[in-house]
Amino acid sequence: PEGADGPGDQAPKRLAVCPAKPNCVSSEANDAKQAVAPLRLKGDPALAWEGIREMVARLPRTEVVRFTDRYLHVTFKSRLFRFIVDWWILPLFP
Repeated sequence: PEGADGPGDQAPKRLAVCPAKPNCVSSEANDAKQAVAPLRLKGDPALAWEGIREMVARLPRTEVVRFTDRYLHVTFKSRLFRFIVDWWILPLFP
């Protein structure tokens, strides 16, 4: 998302719109082909958010690029072709 790692670390309020490519999905997508259900967390929001970071960080070929209370940016490297996949998560706490 635009501005996420810019001056003052302005966290995105929404995910970037997926380009018209089959390799992008979003829980905010309007196109049904790119739509996925959002992750639903239960319990204490701070503990759940930290738990997501810890769980993702344990996955193979994964790098946590940035973790704040406003967003998580992770990259994954595919095993076979070594493609880099960006993954952004924005928590929606009440």
